[in-house]
Amino acid sequence: MTIKTDLDLSTPFEHYAPEYRCCCGAVHVKQGVQIIGVIQFILAIFSFIALLFASEFDQLWGTLEVASLIIEILVLLCLFYAIKKEKHMLLLPYVVYELIWVLTSIIIALLGVYAFIKPDSSVGHIIRGQLVEVTRLDQFEEEHREQNGEHLQTAMNTSAIQLSALLTTFSFLISLVVSAWWLLVVYKCYIYLKNLAAAREETDFSVRYNSKTDIS
Repeated sequence: MTIKTDLDLSTPFEHYAPEYRCCCGAVHVKQGVQIIGVIQFILAIFSFIALLFASEFDQLWGTLEVASLIIEILVLLCLFYAIKKEKHMLLLPYVVYELIWVLTSIIIALLGVYAFIKPDSSVGHIIRGQLVEVTRLDQFEEEHREQNGEHLQTAMNTSAIQLSALLTTFSFLISLVVSAWWLLVVYKCYIYLKNLAAAREETDFSVRYNSKTDIS
């Protein structure tokens, strides 16, 4: 009685199938996710440093930004660990985070369009307050109010709000496109790791089963 040991341990799993590649097929999704993670981590660190050295710090928006950056860094650390250990479930926090950011970008971009159309609305003033140096602008308006008249002051307010709304819409549309692409790459990597784990489990089960039963 002998036990066969010349078992075929190879797996038919196609690691470099087209569905597991990104950047027009030039990069594997696993490497793509690593690149995305590094870029996003560097941007998060720079944003955090910029907040620390900001001359003005709004209590509400600043706190929300800090909390968002902390969550983003934790999510990215989870992403790096997922790639290292090839655990597809650990990519889900990033997917959820990016989905929330994509939805947020869509909402803010739409609000920017609304503020551009209706600069006198409350949304327009909120956007203006976030992107324009309100204090300096108000001082300038105060100095020139008497000589320029009320009509010019209103026109300046409207132009400032529309410009802020336009910049907001444009910046968040770019953010939307980039985030959607990153989300797609990470999701493809999630599918890759999930299918890889299933293939390994199936192969491992087959090897264990054959080693125990294939006896002659």
